[in-house]
Amino acid sequence: MAQQPRAAHNAKDITHTDFRHHKFTGSYTRTCFPTRADLTGADITDADFSSAVLEAANLTQVKGQGSLLQGVNFKNANLTAGQFRGANISYVNLTGAVLYNADFSCANLRKTDLSGADLRRADFTGAELTGVNFSGAVIDETTQIDENARSIWRILNRGVEGVDIKAIDFRRQCCREVDFRGVDLSGLNFHRCDLREANLRGVNLKNSDLSYVKLHNADLRDADLQDAILKNDIKNLRATKLKNIKVRLEYGSKSTQGISSTLRFLFRLQSGENCIYSFLGHVKNKKRFLNYFNFSYLKLQAQDLQNLQLKGACFDYADLSNTDLSGSDCSNSSFRGTVLRGAKLRNICFKNVDLRGADLRDVQIVNLLLARY
Repeated sequence: MAQQPRAAHNAKDITHTDFRHHKFTGSYTRTCFPTRADLTGADITDADFSSAVLEAANLTQVKGQGSLLQGVNFKNANLTAGQFRGANISYVNLTGAVLYNADFSCANLRKTDLSGADLRRADFTGAELTGVNFSGAVIDETTQIDENARSIWRILNRGVEGVDIKAIDFRRQCCREVDFRGVDLSGLNFHRCDLREANLRGVNLKNSDLSYVKLHNADLRDADLQDAILKNDIKNLRATKLKNIKVRLEYGSKSTQGISSTLRFLFRLQSGENCIYSFLGHVKNKKRFLNYFNFSYLKLQAQDLQNLQLKGACFDYADLSNTDLSGSDCSNSSFRGTVLRGAKLRNICFKNVDLRGADLRDVQIVNLLLARY
């Protein structure tokens, strides 16, 4: 007997796996089809499949022109020769899927995950491909795709060598884990680009637009950010390696326009400026929260960090020897490789904290709320 799928309110009751050449109508929103359901030759043009689950399904030669497929899970599905011209396929999971000879012309694939997918002979002419993850995807000369998307695919999978970086539009694109070392990125627009885990160490980013770029776990040590646009959410810089960055933060400069005082202090501290006392005074006077703040690699010996909101903060490889963290909420924070020798941890919340490699010798602990990481 076929597996009974999970279905949301108003979703169809799917009790079997054979839908070959079936004409779908109405709403299948959030419907979970049985794994490996067979929709060969089915017509879904008049149905709404938004957020449905069709994992490992067979959608060979499916008719889906103009269909609503936003948020669908097509992981490992077979969409060979499928017709999806003009369809909404944004925010879709197509990891490991086969899209061989499928038609996605003029379709919306914004923020769709195509990692590991087979895109040979697929047609993406006129398609919206902003933010698509092409990591590990198979593309060749038969894939019809615009040059900007092909360049993004190339640097994700083959590196930056031989690529005309200055010709690429990086806005809102997915460039996770790309190694940009040795490349001149000055003056480029990376607005809302996903650069998580990218290697930008020592890279020239002068006059570039880094507004709202995702930089979690990226390496920007020794990078030149002078006159770059730095407006961002503090969360996007959590766990970013920023040691010895070069910045210009004079009031009125392009780099300071629109950024918060807390973010400005973050860049000042990470550039090596000795402003820790004015920073902590500002925080306590203004009662600022420091949740998700990036303290990585900073020298914070014997500082007063009492009674602060430090949820999700990153202290990786910082020196907090003899520092007083008493009364602070450090839940979900990271202290990987941090020197905490002689630190005071009294009445502190350390729930779900990462302490791997931390130096905890001579730590003074009283009423520590600690859950296993």
